Amino acid sequence: MRDFLRQISFAMVAMLAFLGTVEAGVVPPNQSANGHTQLDWSQQWWQWALGIPTSGNPLLDTSGSQAQLDNNRGVFFLAGSISGVPINRTIAVPFGKPVFFPVVNNVDAEIASPTCFQTAPADPLACALAFITGTIDNATNLSASVDGVEVLNDTNKGPFRQTSTSFFDLTLPPGNLLGLPPGSYPGSGVSDGYWVMLDGLTPGTHTVSFRGTEPGVTVDVTDTLLVFVPEPSAALLLLSGIAALVAVARSRFRRRRYLVLRHCSTLPRLRSANSVR
Repeated sequence: MRDFLRQISFAMVAMLAFLGTVEAGVVPPNQSANGHTQLDWSQQWWQWALGIPTSGNPLLDTSGSQAQLDNNRGVFFLAGSISGVPINRTIAVPFGKPVFFPVVNNVDAEIASPTCFQTAPADPLACALAFITGTIDNATNLSASVDGVEVLNDTNKGPFRQTSTSFFDLTLPPGNLLGLPPGSYPGSGVSDGYWVMLDGLTPGTHTVSFRGTEPGVTVDVTDTLLVFVPEPSAALLLLSGIAALVAVARSRFRRRRYLVLRHCSTLPRLRSANSVR
């Protein structure tokens, strides 16, 4: 029964993809996804990236083997690159989850003394942003494409910029990318950059490419995304099974009722039409 229901679930998703009811698209930068603004997600992306030790960090990954590490939030993060050389990765992405990635981005962590809280107590946020906004202001050759269709470039990049309006928390593990002591640092981070959110990637293979040049570093990443249908949970299978049984029961009831009424000369013939969307 479980295998049968699993096949039904997979077949339904495949049918939706075939009919074109699920089409990949860029989520407008001012639109939220799964309860968070894209600015929130850009800051959570940094919490994710800086929360993983250097030894297995997705920003240094050259194949896609580290892409799943702690990548279990309401959107699926794609890592950028800090190596300065072209990177090609292959990454499995669960169907139905938005995909979020930076084209170019930067972060400032006000942890090492003296911090902006000490040197600019009147406006520490502006002090911290001053360390990173210049590199984003001067970023050039920006490009992002999905399956060969360009979605961001130097001309239309403006709305895609996400700049912190307040400090966010950071937690650094031992051996972190910043080379700072491990620990939790509330209200210490600010970030800036250009970001793209995708939604509606159908099951199968997709290619996401993004590149750009900041002063001192070039980003050039091509990700082959293998969008897969996650294994249905026991609860989902149970609900699917119940729904299937109810549908069969209703269909049999309608067929029986129709046959009875069809042979009764004093009652009109009934017709029923069901639409499946």
